Amino acid sequence: MGVVEKLVALLEVGKALSTERGVDRLLPLICRETTTVCEADRSACFLGDRERGELWTTVAEGLEGGEIRIPLTAGIAGQVVQTGEVVSIPDAYADARFDPESDKRTGYRTRNILAAPMRDNAGEVLGVLQVLNKLEGGFNATDAEIVVALAGQAAIAVEIAQLIAALNQYAQRLEQRVTERTQELQVVNKRLQEASRQKSRFIANMSHELRAPLNSILG
Repeated sequence: MGVVEKLVALLEVGKALSTERGVDRLLPLICRETTTVCEADRSACFLGDRERGELWTTVAEGLEGGEIRIPLTAGIAGQVVQTGEVVSIPDAYADARFDPESDKRTGYRTRNILAAPMRDNAGEVLGVLQVLNKLEGGFNATDAEIVVALAGQAAIAVEIAQLIAALNQYAQRLEQRVTERTQELQVVNKRLQEASRQKSRFIANMSHELRAPLNSILG
């Protein structure tokens, strides 16, 4: 694939990012484009879960609807999270940082890896975009530049999804508070109506009680 085709692929991802807000659609698209542009076998997008100390993904080509969870510091992806740097491994099984556990679980054989951090606007690493097994030769500097750019797009997609989720949660809390306030006002309104009825009954009773002696006095 030539430079022009690679730029076109990046533009396509950017266009999708501007029109599509669903991270479930965007991340698989980014993985597919990464695989195509880098002329590789497959890609995966790992997200960091710092509370559980894990990297996880359901967006990995060849995963077939399952998920992968690994310790946050494990393997090449964990190395990228810890250092925030691009990592290129020409021979996975010859590198001490490589964790073959995922290969054992999936039956896949990793030969070479290129992984880049997904950074948010504040520079925090949200996850890792990883591409595996260059079809011919090894990953080069151009591949690394492309993966870094696409990792940035993936980070934007995740940030948008997180923002939308936060806004939805805020809207739900606000709606719940409005509902509670409305119910409180309804209770207050019922009490006011009951007080008004009691006042009317009191005035009517007092008028009746006063009317008899006044009629006697007037007579």
